[in-house]
Amino acid sequence: MQISSFTPLIPSSEKAHLLKEKAFDLTKKTSALLPHQHLLKTFKPLVQLMNCYYSNLIEGHHTLPFELENALNHQLSHDAAKRDLQQEALAHIRVQNLIDHDAAPAPGMSVDFLQWCHHQFYQQLPDSMRMVEHAQTGESFEILPGKFRERGVKVGNHIAPDATAIKPMLASMFSIYNRYSGTDALIAIAAANHRVAWVHPFMDGNGRTVRLMAHAAFKDLGMNIGLWSPSRGLARSVNQYKQLLSRADQVRQGASTDGRGALSEQGLIDFCDYYLDTCIDQVEFMQGLFDVGNLLKRIERYCHDEHECSNLTRDAFPLLREAIYRGQFERGEVSQIIYGKSAVTGRRALKALLDRGLLESDTPRGAVRLAIPTHVLGAWFPNLYPKTALLHEANP
Repeated sequence: MQISSFTPLIPSSEKAHLLKEKAFDLTKKTSALLPHQHLLKTFKPLVQLMNCYYSNLIEGHHTLPFELENALNHQLSHDAAKRDLQQEALAHIRVQNLIDHDAAPAPGMSVDFLQWCHHQFYQQLPDSMRMVEHAQTGESFEILPGKFRERGVKVGNHIAPDATAIKPMLASMFSIYNRYSGTDALIAIAAANHRVAWVHPFMDGNGRTVRLMAHAAFKDLGMNIGLWSPSRGLARSVNQYKQLLSRADQVRQGASTDGRGALSEQGLIDFCDYYLDTCIDQVEFMQGLFDVGNLLKRIERYCHDEHECSNLTRDAFPLLREAIYRGQFERGEVSQIIYGKSAVTGRRALKALLDRGLLESDTPRGAVRLAIPTHVLGAWFPNLYPKTALLHEANP
């Protein structure tokens, strides 16, 4: 299949000026997250958990935050269905962690990355989650990790390209996308979210693989992806997300008004516009959530309420504030941080925070740093998750 069959790969320059402005705005806003880099070690697992939750939610798989936390702590559910979803979530988090630690093929927009990503994810799934049913024939078959499909598929109204064309089409596509730089590279990432999905390279798992590809591509550009993720915005507008993906599948709608390629240029523009808007919205949301001044106010209010319930001592907040400002502190510094209090009072305050999982340490006597257990998400990071996702959490 020739490359002309799935052009345009990116909106033409004469129609992309608004997209360029949004891409530039996204670059500026992600740069504004840089002052929070000293908290990256603390916030990164929080964002990984969030990205996993929303990416799976897009696929209709609802695993609650406390269930994800339990899975990370090797506490899997006795319920088989919930346990499978927890294992799926663990696989997603582990793959993202490999990407974040430069253990994935580069660049993110490449055939090698797609196959590696799919392989890493599916090899960790339980057998029950690797068996799928063909939408047209009803036949059950096993998904082979990292293997491109070898049969035809239809997704909605879209008939995906012939299986023999997958690898050359992707190779041609990525060779073009990787030529772009600056704001054009961000538009290319947005466009690739549709065009790779249009090729539908795998029998299952295309959505997650494409979203992880975008994560890796943003990382390649230094877009501070560890502190934000498009997935929350995509999930919160999932119907629009899927409608615009479908609209971009359409063939050209007018010989003189909808570009010069085989596929609709306006459909691609609309999707890219939506995707960049979603990214900007999520960066702005996370910037507000991670604003240190506002975060400290929420934590102080939480500490006051927990002290009223006798869960924390009166001196809890100064220790949490110190961890936020400095990243970590030594246990021997506690009496200096809560100046004027006895060593016994300091140890009691520290122990309560460690017991509640609000501070953590690598060793029993080592330095302590901020921790973010799921039971504080509603108070410390409001609206990060839907309220309903936090209602079923067991009390810590």
